[in-house]
Amino acid sequence: MPRDDADGLAPPGAPFAALALRLADLGYSPIPLEGKAAFLKGWQRRLVPDLAWIAAQVSAHPACNVGIVCGQLAGVDIDVLDPDLAYRLDALAVARLGEGPLRIGRWPKRLRVYRLTEPMPKMAAGIKGAAVEVLASGQQFAAYGIHPDTRQPYTWPDGDLTDTPLEDLPEITPAMLHRFMAEAAGLLPRREEAPARARAASAPRGDGEIVRDVTGRVVDGRDAYLSRLAFHAVSDAIQRGELLHEDTLAALVWDRFRDTAELGNAKGRGRPWRARDALRKVRDKLALHAAGQLPGRGGAVETVAPFYPLPTSSAAEARAEVARHVHDFLNRTLTWHPTVKAERSAAEHAGLAVEVAAGKTRIACEAL
Repeated sequence: MPRDDADGLAPPGAPFAALALRLADLGYSPIPLEGKAAFLKGWQRRLVPDLAWIAAQVSAHPACNVGIVCGQLAGVDIDVLDPDLAYRLDALAVARLGEGPLRIGRWPKRLRVYRLTEPMPKMAAGIKGAAVEVLASGQQFAAYGIHPDTRQPYTWPDGDLTDTPLEDLPEITPAMLHRFMAEAAGLLPRREEAPARARAASAPRGDGEIVRDVTGRVVDGRDAYLSRLAFHAVSDAIQRGELLHEDTLAALVWDRFRDTAELGNAKGRGRPWRARDALRKVRDKLALHAAGQLPGRGGAVETVAPFYPLPTSSAAEARAEVARHVHDFLNRTLTWHPTVKAERSAAEHAGLAVEVAAGKTRIACEAL
């Protein structure tokens, strides 16, 4: 059982006391958190708000952070520290699932909230520092209070859950989330290829290559990386209609840069990178914005395209299509093998992107 004043995590204003019952009235199921962690036994079963139970927790833990139990709703958690990739994934989520309320904890990480048509288990893709999770049954997310790492409040730039009843959240199905995660996985590094993918995916267009070590920290192209952080921090603030305070933006950029990049030997000058380098980058972006010359960001919501055609067939049609491609490939291969070696063309090859439950393994075994 945590103390509400433990380690400075309990913010002034007692967020659980201030918000829990209001959130419950709107259909959400709030629970007290210590930082980001739930500590009450059986919280996973509290999918529907119980006003008497919540009132008791308000009395017992008024200054705790506020968590929201998932199950009736899902949180699409973009746990990505690279600002380019975080923006692309968020644009993809909005394009495929709708513009659910946006929560920011440790920028550029972000989470969007949606209403589920039916319960579903958690989903995840990617690696540490570059992952997307769908928080669903048995999960919760921190919604209000102080982030334990940044020691700053969680924010909802476009309006928080107290502005939107649960029933008014964008409605999504498990099938929609499966399709979104399939597309997101194509943008994320996989564990076995993390160093190579991190290096390739992190290169900003036109700014030079960003190189990460095996732990994900930026070790080369740091000037370009700092510039991209500043670009996205300023662009996010403009998009949300926030006041453009250079010191606030620079602090945000420096915080992310310090946590994700090597700080020694800035630009080959033998000195470490410093907060003033972030301030200089932010001022550059603000000057471009003032002159109407700040570039737009690629991957706008309406132009995000799937990396494969979205499935529109029934299961039976999909199985028939898979069987056709497999048999065609095997027939071409059987024709290729007897050909005199000197007259052979390149070896036959094929690749299919097939969702689960299409019977691809059985089809291939039967064809062979």
